[in-house]
Amino acid sequence: MKYSESYNVHLYHTDYRGLLTPAHCARYMQETAHRSLQRFGPSLEEMVARRRAFVLSKIIYTYLLPVRSCDDIRVETWHNGGHGVIFTRYYQMFLREPDGSERLAAHASSAWALIDTDTQRVCRTSEIEINPALGAGDAPDYIPPVHRLHMPPDAEMQHMRDFRVGYSDIDYNMHLNNARYLDVIADAAAEYERQRGNEAPFDGQAAESVEVSHVKEAPFGELLSVRLAKTDDGRYLVKAARSDGQMCFEAEMKNHSAPPADDKINGMLI
Repeated sequence: MKYSESYNVHLYHTDYRGLLTPAHCARYMQETAHRSLQRFGPSLEEMVARRRAFVLSKIIYTYLLPVRSCDDIRVETWHNGGHGVIFTRYYQMFLREPDGSERLAAHASSAWALIDTDTQRVCRTSEIEINPALGAGDAPDYIPPVHRLHMPPDAEMQHMRDFRVGYSDIDYNMHLNNARYLDVIADAAAEYERQRGNEAPFDGQAAESVEVSHVKEAPFGELLSVRLAKTDDGRYLVKAARSDGQMCFEAEMKNHSAPPADDKINGMLI
């Protein structure tokens, strides 16, 4: 079974053109997964009581259609069961048309690790039972399998900003919320463009995908040094290091450089 929830897109979840941002796309997906676990278990409260937490390791978002303020969307999520120490979860977002039909607007695949919150030890996923009714097998062929992002070794990274993890950024683990990483990534890319005279960053571009590989958590109060390189083919490569020098995450944001004027493009405007 695939669990789904319906939402109406809020204005404050959109950018300066009224279009859903990648980070808020991720928030709707995150919210849907959370609600499925709250309803069918294990709930957040049960996980906290057992001193266990699922920690995101890798995720790939792919955007297919622009989503706007006041649009009706439906988000569904499912898992394919835990294997060893990795738990895989998938997401799809559908744009609901006035006639009731739906079009696929975005999808994501993700890999999670189960950890002991006291010792930070990685545990086997079999320690926690996820309701098998919420599993629907592997993803369709059009959803790419999750993998570790490999950054080009010769990428010349430029320091873009220092980011302090604040109260409004954290989740129940007191770490930077998974969806918030996409804000950090997009803000770094936007600052890169602003420094080059582009006051309306990404104008006329469309996001194709965002990949994030998480290395170390970013706890409340941590200061991240965010660096970026833009490749010749227009990809934004983003890294962030913690104050102790350890890598926090690596990411790649890929855009279409010249999408057609029609809104039925293979990508979501950002």
